[in-house]
Amino acid sequence: MALIGVSEKGYLTVEISVNSAPGHSSTPPPQTAIGILARALARLEARPLPVHLRRLRPLYHGIGRGAPIYLQVAFANVWLFGPLLKRWLVSNPEMNASMRTTTALTIINGGVEDNTIPAEARAIVNFRLLPGDTIAEVLWHAKKSIKDERVKIKPVEGKYNEALPTSSTSGQTYNSLKHVVRQVFDNPPVAPFVMLGGTDCQHFIQICDDIYRFTSLEMDESFRGLEHGIDERIPVEGMGKMVKFYAQLMKVWGMKGMEFGKEKNNN
Repeated sequence: MALIGVSEKGYLTVEISVNSAPGHSSTPPPQTAIGILARALARLEARPLPVHLRRLRPLYHGIGRGAPIYLQVAFANVWLFGPLLKRWLVSNPEMNASMRTTTALTIINGGVEDNTIPAEARAIVNFRLLPGDTIAEVLWHAKKSIKDERVKIKPVEGKYNEALPTSSTSGQTYNSLKHVVRQVFDNPPVAPFVMLGGTDCQHFIQICDDIYRFTSLEMDESFRGLEHGIDERIPVEGMGKMVKFYAQLMKVWGMKGMEFGKEKNNN
């Protein structure tokens, strides 16, 4: 299938900190800064933000017959199969991230000596916001989940932005892009989706009515883990289709009124 990113998740990194009286490990208090922080993080991780199953309906509608029949039936009847779909999809990390704002505990610091009670313990938590969720709502959720006034939560400067607006899937621009994808890549099902990672698109919102994200490369399981990993690469044979795709897309988008159904396919 071919997936076109019509939006992308927001980004929020917060620092969670606890301060308490330092001391010697031979006479510890009932709760240390590290213990208070650990409990706060456990509560936060145990209370993920809610799943929004219906956000996946445009994706599965676009895939159509490319999806197994049981998924077609289930998404056509979310009112009936919703609980089963949730249990099944949440177990897959990518599907889970497509349906909710995610919570990831990424850094923790506290203490420097094995016989000293530290005065402070800190952790960094990264949220990826599903379109429709806001930074203010996520901060409120974190505070409500932790339920401890001793725990301080604050956004990290320069490490947050709201989820990006969702671009149209019904206009000429999207339809012409979908047409070129099908033309170059042997007519696969084409569907919209929300990008899980962040891009530079946030800088273009002010000047673009719609923003689309698409990688013109056929990818399979062998690509998993290559992004930002050791020996990051794409196959040489994939380069030819990439050039063909962009050449065809520029030609179509350069036509008056984008009459994409009338152009000749000059290979």
